[in-house]
This record gives sequence, C-alpha cells and structure tokens, in this order.
Amino acid sequence: MLEASFKKKKAMESGTRVTAIVNSAKKDFVFVTTKEGKLPGIISSEEFIESELPKQGNEIEAYFLKEDHGDIHFTTCLSGDSLNKDLLEIAKRAEIPVLGQFIGENDSGAEVKIGEFTAFCPFSQIDPEFKKSGLSGKRSKFLIQDIGTRGKFVVSQKKISDKAKEAKLGILKQELKEGMFVTCKVKTIQNFGLIVEMDGGLTALIPISEATYKKNPELEKEFQVGQTLRARILRIDWENQKFALTVKDFLKDPWAQTVPFKEGDIVKGTIDSLKPFGLFVKLDDHFNGLVPARETGTPNRVPLTQSFKPGEVIDVFVMEVNPERKQISLSIQKAKEIQERMDYSSYLSSDTSGSTSSFGAILQNSLNKNKKDDSMPLHIGLYRPEIPPNTGNIARLCVALGAELHIIGQASFDLSEKAARRAGLDYWDKVKISFHSSLEEYKTILTSGTDPYLISVYGKRSYTEVRYKEGDAFLFGNETSGVPTEMKNSWNEERILKIPMEDSSRCLNLSNSVAVISYEAMRQIRSW
Repeated sequence: MLEASFKKKKAMESGTRVTAIVNSAKKDFVFVTTKEGKLPGIISSEEFIESELPKQGNEIEAYFLKEDHGDIHFTTCLSGDSLNKDLLEIAKRAEIPVLGQFIGENDSGAEVKIGEFTAFCPFSQIDPEFKKSGLSGKRSKFLIQDIGTRGKFVVSQKKISDKAKEAKLGILKQELKEGMFVTCKVKTIQNFGLIVEMDGGLTALIPISEATYKKNPELEKEFQVGQTLRARILRIDWENQKFALTVKDFLKDPWAQTVPFKEGDIVKGTIDSLKPFGLFVKLDDHFNGLVPARETGTPNRVPLTQSFKPGEVIDVFVMEVNPERKQISLSIQKAKEIQERMDYSSYLSSDTSGSTSSFGAILQNSLNKNKKDDSMPLHIGLYRPEIPPNTGNIARLCVALGAELHIIGQASFDLSEKAARRAGLDYWDKVKISFHSSLEEYKTILTSGTDPYLISVYGKRSYTEVRYKEGDAFLFGNETSGVPTEMKNSWNEERILKIPMEDSSRCLNLSNSVAVISYEAMRQIRSW
C-alpha cells in the first residue's frame, strides 16, 4: 500500500490538477485526500484568506506542488514570498492561479504585487464588475499569461473571474428551476420591464406585465435602480442565456381583494384600446374590462373606430365579474337601455291619477317597499330575474302562500310586460311586492334576524334537512347565471340549500324551484 502510494507520488508532476476531498481544516493547513488515488496531502490555510475555510467533505480543485519530508503539498493558488521563477513557470504551464494585490494603475492597466514580483494586468484582463469600486489595495487571483526575459510578466484577473462564473453557471444549471423563488437587484428600468441581476450574476428580465398589477404603469415611479426584489422564475433558456421572472407573488393582487365592481353596476370607464372583437375599457388603475363588439350597439360590419376612440369616457353595464379568470365583461348597449328605461320602482312609488287603470297602478297598491311586516311567514327574493313568465308565476304563488315577493336589483324586463301580466293573471293586485337596489337592502327588512337561505345547485345541504320558522327568507338567482360568484363564495355554507335531482338533470325551472322549497317551508310552519 505504502509502496503504491510512493509510486503515485513519484509519477505525479508539479502542476498536476486533482480533485481533493477535505478531511479537516486547521489554523495552518487544510488536510485533504485526492479523490483518485487516495493520496493524503496538505494545503496552506493562507490560500483561503479571501474566503472561509472549506468544510469537511467539500470537494476542491487543487494542483500538486511538491513532496517535502514525506508531506505532499497541494495548492489552489500560489502565494507568499516563497514564490520563485520556477514556481511561476509551473503556474503558467499548468494554469495554476496565483494570489496578488493591485498596487497602482496607469493608462493601460494596473500593477500587481505577487510575492516579491511585480506584474502587469491590462484593463482588458480585469473583470468590469471587479473594478467598479476601484482597484488599489484589492487582492485577487490571477493567471499568468506571459513571463518576459527580464522577469516581468503579464497576468489576467478576468480569466479567473470567467472560470469562476462558468463553474458557478454549472452549479446554477443544476439548482435553478422554473417556479423557484430568487433574490435579484434592479440594474436598469426600461419601458418594457425591469432588467435585473440574480444571485450568481445572471441577468434576467421582469416584463412590465409581471412587475405590477396596474394597467399602463410608470415603472420609474414604482422601482429604483439598485433595489433588491424577491421574484419567481417564469422561464429559463440556458442556450440563449435568457431568463424571465415575476414579482407578482409578492404584490397584493387586486383580484384577491374585494373587487370594487359587481354584476349589474353601471360605471364610467375610459376606452383604452379598440380591437376588431371589442373595446378594452379602463375602469380604474387596477381593473380593465372588455365590451364585446356585439355589446357596443354598433351595427354589424361597421368598424368600431367609426363610433369610438381611445380616451373617450363612456358608461358601461357590468355583465359579469369573473375573479377566477380575472375578467370583467361589460356592455354599452345594456347601460343605455337601463338608463333610458324608467326606474320602475320610482315609477310605482310616484303619484298616480285617480282615473288610471294601468297595470302600474295595480302594482302600486301592492307595493310596500322597505317596510317590515311580521305577519309574513316567508320572504321570496329573486335576484335580477330575466324571464317575465317565471316572475309572474312566482307572484301568483306568493299570493297562495301569503308570502312577500322581493325583486333584488334591476330586472331585465318591466313587470308591466304582457308575459308577466298573463302569468300572474288577476293576482297582481293581491301580491305584496318590494323592490330593493341591493342584497343588503333586502336583508334590512327581514324579521328573522338571519341571512336568507341561498338556493343553488352548489349547495351541500338538501332543502329537506332544514327546520324552517316563521319569517324565513330565501334568495333565488336569475335564470341564466344564478347569483354572482363573489356573492356565493361569501355565503355561509350552512345556509346554501339545494334541491336533489338526478345527475342527468342540470337544474329546475326557477318558478318550480320556488314552489318546491316554499311549500316544504309552509308545510313545516303551518302544518299543511
């Protein structure tokens, strides 16, 4: 064993590169064993003065230097006053780093002190990042490029830096994955995004769409050069050295907060851009919506540019708010229709002449808006109903039950429409009906002291599992989309009820659903 080890030492030339495994690190020496051949050796601890001593088990790149009195000396970087020309020749031939210190500069480069020698390092051979804060007095590792006949030699700091970057890049290729979170620093601010530097010196882009949730933001006002950010890696392209990041994970998502717009609202917006398929409308700094071409009121095949222009302020009706897809659907046409339509609740509340025999006057007699009535056993609430015959049937049903009918929000039709009158027959003058601009207003007149039961196909409890009591209230969504997703998600799950049915059936007709549940409630309350 010893004889084999001795032969390996004899066969190893000065400058031979090896991979060594650290056994232990002491004050004077780091004790290692070569990975191949298992030769024990030592490295001077002075070589690690610029960094922490390696830890047990670390692998380091080293070079065989010499064998002295049975000790095998390795080096990671030649240094110290013991350096001589022979060692420098070995360092040049084997590309062994040497440790030096910058001592001065001239027009073309810098002077470097290496042991007892003075070397020259051209500016082209100094890493630009390294010389940003000045050179004088800085220590660094160098590769010897050339040794002159008079003992003067030229060195390169950049080649050492480039090698370190390549080694670090190899490690980063193993470590960095898409979806990981990293720390980065803003280098420049562009109109298309932020140029940042990640740990490890890699340059990446944070596109403007991933730097903020705002629409058309001014990045110069939100970020500063040198600012440190936390970001998530979106895409990695090692071949082209391109990386895309996002900081949105560390910003407040407006969609995760309470959205300031709800279905049925009429709001003002500014046209942001025109597309063949519709208009993008800016509602505020964080929210934009789309008005599909069919909802603009523009005739088919007529370009939208003939009727609208960017920057124009318009009224829009909020048709849908979809937090999951982060989309808001708007309508200019519906906003105009609603604004042109008489406020029906106000119309019914206004004075009517004694000679009138209109359907509105009949309804006026049954209107008792926002007045609590403890005598009502049930309250049936319809959220923005859309089909006149359904509402007419439900009104007739409320008369039969002695229940109060509540219209919450703007119905998509006038109750005076023929289909609604025909379905309600001559019961309209007997129905007690109230109109409410919002769900909150509906709740204020309820006497049960609890929220209404929301009827939905997404309910977890069957309507038959509940013990109903006098004054209970119900809320039924409209025929097309039910109630808004935001409203449903905020509802107490215990008060969301469903009507069981076969899987092959999507849902019941609205008036049938009201009949099924209200009669079960009355059966319990009045023992029918």
